[in-house]
Amino acid sequence: MDTKSALTRYSQLALDPEAPDALRARAKAMAAFLKTGGAVTYGSVPADAVPLPQAANGAAAPVPATPPAK
Repeated sequence: MDTKSALTRYSQLALDPEAPDALRARAKAMAAFLKTGGAVTYGSVPADAVPLPQAANGAAAPVPATPPAK
């Protein structure tokens, strides 16, 4: 299904008074996502700015928990 057709169907479903409220809300959110270009590929996720520390076995070392704010 193409994006234009999907947007039309989600928009119709968002306005359907017989559809359950939760379904209409999800359809409205999906229509908004598609309207703002959410279905467009923006490239890949960039690499970490700072490399994570490595454990002895080569896996990423666990990140210590952040203490709660006071």
